[in-house]
Amino acid sequence: MQILPFDQRAAYFPEDKYELVNVPDVPYPMGSRKEYRRKIFPEFDFENVDQVLGQIKGATNKKVVYVLKSEGNVDLAVIPGVEEMSFGEPDSPKIMSAIKGAILTILSVSTGRVGETGYVSRGQFKNMAGINVVLSNALKFVEKLRENASSYLNNEGQLRMSEELGGTHLGLLFGLGSALGVTDELQWTCMSVPYKRVGEFKEKLEADFDVYVGNEGQLKMCQELGGMHLKSLYSLASSLKVVDKLKWTIMGVPYEKVEEFSGKLETDFKDYVGNGGQLEMSKELGGINLGSLYSLASSLAIVDDLEWTKMDVPYEIVEKFREKLEADFDGYVGNEGQLKICKELGGMHLGHLYSLASGLGMIEKLKWTQMNVKYEKVEEFRKKLETGFRDYVGNRGQLKICEELGGMNLGRLYSLVSGLGLVKKLEWTYMDVSYEMVGEFEDKLKADFKEYISNLGQLKMSEELGGMHLKSLHALASGLGLTDKLKWTKMNIPYEKVGEFMKKMETDFKGYVGNEGQLKMSKELGNIHLAHLYSLASGLDMVDDLKWTRISVPYEKVGEFREKLKTDFNYYVGNEGQLKMSQELGGMNLGELHSLASGLEMVDDLEWTKMSVPYKNVGEFREKLRANFRGYVGNEGQLKMSEELGGIQLGTLYNLASGLGLAGKLKWTWMNVQYEKVGEFRKKLETDFDGYVGNGGQLKMSEELGVGHLGSLYSLASGLGLAAKLKWTYSGGVK
Repeated sequence: MQILPFDQRAAYFPEDKYELVNVPDVPYPMGSRKEYRRKIFPEFDFENVDQVLGQIKGATNKKVVYVLKSEGNVDLAVIPGVEEMSFGEPDSPKIMSAIKGAILTILSVSTGRVGETGYVSRGQFKNMAGINVVLSNALKFVEKLRENASSYLNNEGQLRMSEELGGTHLGLLFGLGSALGVTDELQWTCMSVPYKRVGEFKEKLEADFDVYVGNEGQLKMCQELGGMHLKSLYSLASSLKVVDKLKWTIMGVPYEKVEEFSGKLETDFKDYVGNGGQLEMSKELGGINLGSLYSLASSLAIVDDLEWTKMDVPYEIVEKFREKLEADFDGYVGNEGQLKICKELGGMHLGHLYSLASGLGMIEKLKWTQMNVKYEKVEEFRKKLETGFRDYVGNRGQLKICEELGGMNLGRLYSLVSGLGLVKKLEWTYMDVSYEMVGEFEDKLKADFKEYISNLGQLKMSEELGGMHLKSLHALASGLGLTDKLKWTKMNIPYEKVGEFMKKMETDFKGYVGNEGQLKMSKELGNIHLAHLYSLASGLDMVDDLKWTRISVPYEKVGEFREKLKTDFNYYVGNEGQLKMSQELGGMNLGELHSLASGLEMVDDLEWTKMSVPYKNVGEFREKLRANFRGYVGNEGQLKMSEELGGIQLGTLYNLASGLGLAGKLKWTWMNVQYEKVGEFRKKLETDFDGYVGNGGQLKMSEELGVGHLGSLYSLASGLGLAAKLKWTYSGGVK
């Protein structure tokens, strides 16, 4: 590489010896790497690649020089086979940025070792060997694909290509394929290891597979292969599709750090407990990335003992983050503050920033919500809304903007919109699927809609979409307004659990009858959440035959619940006992707790009534009554309380007051509607009271408010003292 002033170009590259190839002057980054390649290679074909790489094998004997005009009249040149030379100030940020821009423009991220921002680290630019390998092999690579591309399909084909190119490092080979935009078509995954290591790896597994099972086996393999980076080893195993059999998890650290890490824990484990200890460990290991450190602890199954949470950021960001909060904490409160500090920290991924704040216990104080997107996507998103907001309203609009932002995951896009407080205005629903899955889903329905009707069709669709989680699949269908047409119900369970469930039912149906059978099934399926298990049985129309009731708690809470009752049953009798139990089970939702007691047929003995509220609302409710009991007397007071508790459903609020023996004292009546429906109800009556008089008017109001149960609507009118004036009569059914 050569960096030189513009006016010295002719002196260094005389025309009789050098062929100057001008590379398109395209600013970078400009969005996704796919968009970038599209700018460099507008209509991709191999001839165009030859043009960009230069006619190295042309008739001329001149050396080829790639030239990019940069800021400040500086030319940048890359010469195949020539060692690195520097002119000017190599440490200057402008020069370093220009170098990066030149390399990325010429080879379009050729080395394959590029981070999320599209920039290679300074350290990687000091060694030009990788660039030269890519350049020298580029045309050979293209020629081989021209001759017989199909022989290089999948990772076995990648290994064949590496061998034929003289054992090229697999990371560099993948980078070349990525630069030319062919890795997806070739079905390659990145194996960032030297070619010779692949054979050694395979030989060791063939000789004694079992000894390498588990993460201890991963460490053993890593040591025997010369202490390679564990992330690289994992990428190799993953590409060869043996990760699941080996039961390995990713440990993104250099091998030598494992020994240091283990040694420190053996010496003084307690010093590293908690996230403060995690930061200390990172510092002592040379400022190792916190996400990589966490992956190591997780793989060694000591995260829980260390009480660590994942903070997926470089260590040096932590101090910068703390300094900014100390200087101006209030300036970073709220999600706009989150965006502000993200920008000031270099535009890091917002999900990583959130994980840092969460790990430091600052989320509640900062009032942040998770926005799991890259920072640069926020500005792109806002610009699109400024120019055409209406184009993006509704879930079709959500899909449109998702495509325009590079096809990001819809769940992540939704997290951004939610964080910016725009969900209601945009009228979006949550669809946690990859963008490309939407197209596959719709294509299948277009081809044969009837095949996917009913929950069995839902299972079929899940299988054909690669075993998509049934919750995500249902959310997608719901977002596109198709669940009713497809006759799908929500089954909140991983697809692979369905097969296990069905096999067990075929083998011993009677063994799972009753709620004790439900608990047994939950345990055998890996302690699956009982509500999720019930949703599966319900979706398959098996609930009645199994005689199951809904128990909406995690499986492990059942054992805790039973142990507490064995120890002192009387302590938990009555609704005050229910509150004690809820608190001791980690602040469990009271409705979920009641479902557990009901499922185990203990409600009557415990003398509990149903209070379907989060535990924290009980304390807030009592505090408000202590401060101003009279302010909440009467149904207007009930509405006031509901609003102050975040718009809690009125029937749920009444049940809480009733369970605590306070409904009579408060003079509340039962109004079983969502809080926000009260305002809508009143506005309609203010506008056209007479239009809703009589039971015909009651039906009209029910339809306009979306309150299908007439008894619930009547309870609202009655609670507000309007039922008689409206001449409504009570109907306890659905309209």
